[in-house]
Amino acid sequence: MKQYEDPNRTNPPEDGNIYINLMLESFSDYERGEYDCIHGYGADYGESDEYYKGYAQQYAHEQQVGVQ
Repeated sequence: MKQYEDPNRTNPPEDGNIYINLMLESFSDYERGEYDCIHGYGADYGESDEYYKGYAQQYAHEQQVGVQ
């Protein structure tokens, strides 16, 4: 008997970005700052203090890891 994978279970939905969109909507400001830094996006203007804290901490972490 052949193994069968149900395509509805293994394939992403038509819009593959739906998961990313749902994930980003659930982020706090701090987490959005971290996410933007990790993915190389510049810090957005007019964001909250928490956003900038997340961005700055992630940036500092990347600089420290790069030195080691």
